[in-house]
Amino acid sequence: MDPERASPEEIRHIQHKNVAAALGRAFENSPFYRRHFQAHGFLPGDFRSMDDISRLPFTGRSVLSGHDAACAPRSLWVDICPTSGTTGRSIYFPMTAADLDLFAALSARGGRGLGIDEGDTVQVMITSDNLMQPSRVMTQAFQYHLGCLTLRAGPVGHARQVEIMRELKPTVLFGIPSYLLSLGRSLGDYGFDPRKELDLKLLISTGDTIYHGRWEPTAQNREISRLWGAPYYSILGSTELNAGLWECPARNGHHVHWDYYIPEIVDPGTGESLPPGQKGELTLTLTGREAMPLFRYRTGDVTAIEDSPCPCGRTSPRIMAISGRTDQMLKVKGTAVFPIQVEEAVLSVEGVSAHRVEVSLDGDGREVLSVFIDSQKEEVLALAARRVKDAVNITPRILWESREIIEKSWHADGGQKPRKFIDHRKPRSVAHEI
Repeated sequence: MDPERASPEEIRHIQHKNVAAALGRAFENSPFYRRHFQAHGFLPGDFRSMDDISRLPFTGRSVLSGHDAACAPRSLWVDICPTSGTTGRSIYFPMTAADLDLFAALSARGGRGLGIDEGDTVQVMITSDNLMQPSRVMTQAFQYHLGCLTLRAGPVGHARQVEIMRELKPTVLFGIPSYLLSLGRSLGDYGFDPRKELDLKLLISTGDTIYHGRWEPTAQNREISRLWGAPYYSILGSTELNAGLWECPARNGHHVHWDYYIPEIVDPGTGESLPPGQKGELTLTLTGREAMPLFRYRTGDVTAIEDSPCPCGRTSPRIMAISGRTDQMLKVKGTAVFPIQVEEAVLSVEGVSAHRVEVSLDGDGREVLSVFIDSQKEEVLALAARRVKDAVNITPRILWESREIIEKSWHADGGQKPRKFIDHRKPRSVAHEI
C-alpha cells in the first residue's frame, strides 16, 4: 500500500491499530499517562474505533512533563529537544534512535513530494545549537533518506553564506523565513545574483507561516520568492511535531503523515470537534514516537483541515494556513486581533520591508496599537495606517524606525525565531511570535 494514496478505509484501519498500540504502551510505561487517563475515566480498552478518538483526554504544554510522560527508559534516549520556554517552562521531549530515524524518514517523504532527490545539493541554514533538533533531523533526511549532498552552513554571516553558494552551487535552500529574507536582501552587496549563478530548484522554510486565508501567499512569501528567483514552499513544524508537515507543488495545504499523525480541529473554548473546513485549534495525536507519544495534543495553532483529494494525487488530509495562536489572539479595544493580520497589512504596502508591533496603555489607561515600520515617507505611513485599520478595525499609530533597529529587536531575547509583537499591558511583557 502506498501511504500517500491510501483509501479512507485503509487510513482509518491503520490509524486505529497505531493509536491502540500507542495507548497500550503509554498506559503501561508512563506514570503520567496512566494517571492522566485514569483521572479522566479512560482506559486503553475504551478505544474501539477511530470514532472514539474524541473520548481521549486532551494534553498540552501545561500538563506535560518530559520525564514523567516518557514511555521508554532513559537508557534508550539518544536526544532531547526542548520547547523554547517563551510562554512558560520548557518541555523536554526525549527521543530514541528509532524516533530520530522515523522523523527523518517522514521528512524525506515530504521532500520527495517536492521533487528533492539524490541529484540535489541542499544548503541548510538553520541553527543546531541550544539543543534544537530540527537541523539534525532534516540533515539526516536529506543525507541518508534522500541521498542529497547536504551543506550544513547554519545561520552564519551573509558573506560566508554567499561564499558557500558560489563555490558549491546548492539547488535547494532551507532556512527560516526571516533569515531567507534578510540574506536575499543583502545579495546585491556581494554582487551575487542567484538567477545567474545558481540553478535553484526551490526554497523551503519552517518556523513562521508564509500563507494566510485559503492558502494565499503572504507578502513575505512573495518577496522571498522574488529575491531568490525560485518557488518557495512551507513546512509546518514545531518541537512537538519533530517531523514537519510539508506542502506540495499543488500548493494546497500541508500534507499530514496520516499513519503517524492524526489531526483534529476543536473549538478552542469548548473542545468540541469541528468538521473539515471549519477553523479552530489544531490538535494532534502522534503515535509513532517510541519515547514520548502524544494524545490529542492541543497545539494552540488556529487553522482548518481539508480532507478532499489534493490535485497532486495524494489522499492524505491537509492542514491549512495558520491564522494565529489561541494564546496570541488579543482583545484590543474590544476587537479580536491576530498579529499576523497586522503583519500582512503593513507588508502589503510598497516600501515597507520590516515592522514590529506593540500594544500598550496611554496615560489615561486607553489601549494603543503601535506599528513601527522602516519607511519615513508620509504617504507610506498613511497607507499603512489605512491597511491596518481595514484589517483589524483599529486605528493604529504608525511610527518610523530603521530596518536595522527593527530587525535587531526581533531577536532581543536571544531566540532564533523573530519576535515581532509585544503586549506591554501585561504585568510582565511577553513577546509573541508572528
